[in-house]
Amino acid sequence: MMDRIAELIKHPEYLDRDTLYELRSTLALYPYYQTARLLMLQNLYLLHDPSFDEELRRAAIYITDRRVLIIIILKTRLIISPVSLSNINKSQALSVLERAYIIIID
Repeated sequence: MMDRIAELIKHPEYLDRDTLYELRSTLALYPYYQTARLLMLQNLYLLHDPSFDEELRRAAIYITDRRVLIIIILKTRLIISPVSLSNINKSQALSVLERAYIIIID
């Protein structure tokens, strides 16, 4: 599965229903596998899966660098220019998270 994960990272266009099943199976065995969880979120988003919001909330528990989740939230909720993770400091991340939370609630 490690080779497959590396391939999906390099080529996210390969994400489909089959890869979603593979990623869910991997996460059933290894729930703290952050890379697989992020790929699964991306896969759900690309497939317009109705469970995306629920999985995003669940991912917030497992992902240690929540800046990555903020980027995913912003990509799904807003049209913005790409943001480099290295350019986000803690106060900016909290500010973005608060705004994203307000958008999700509304």
